[in-house]
Amino acid sequence: MSYGTDLTDEQWRLIRSHIPRAKQGGRPREANMRRVVDAIMYVVTHGCKWRGLPTDFPPWRTVYGYFADLQKAGAMATHPL
Repeated sequence: MSYGTDLTDEQWRLIRSHIPRAKQGGRPREANMRRVVDAIMYVVTHGCKWRGLPTDFPPWRTVYGYFADLQKAGAMATHPL
């Protein structure tokens, strides 16, 4: 399913290099990072709770975990607006 908040191919090309690589030595990353970013965009645009993400996105805990990591790395603003 797609949403109006999903990234376009051009937007994804611009930001994908800013997504941190998977950590070495652990389990391989299972999450589709484009879908994770799409889910983050959905939450900040619609103002829904993390637990309110539609189920076709990665699990909310996964999305929130990456959001928090991106915030700590300075790749995501603390306040989206």
